[in-house]
Amino acid sequence: MSHDEWPGFDRDDHPLGRTMRALVWRISLTILAPILWLCFVLLFFAFWAQALTLSQEIVVGVVSVLGLLATLLVLWASFGVGMARRWADW
Repeated sequence: MSHDEWPGFDRDDHPLGRTMRALVWRISLTILAPILWLCFVLLFFAFWAQALTLSQEIVVGVVSVLGLLATLLVLWASFGVGMARRWADW
């Protein structure tokens, strides 16, 4: 669909305007975050992990995955709370 078929969604006073913008940046970050995480992991293990033992490398990997998941959880939980608040007011 083109932008003209959904007029007004880019305005703050339209009920779906803020929701659509919130979804766009959350979806973009959800796609971008794992890509950035993978780059970090590859660079870390290629250049900085030589001095670490295998167990330390595993800990770094697990902590980085937990950090990624926590980031995405907060990102989408805040959206869910905002949507629940809007539905409660409806």
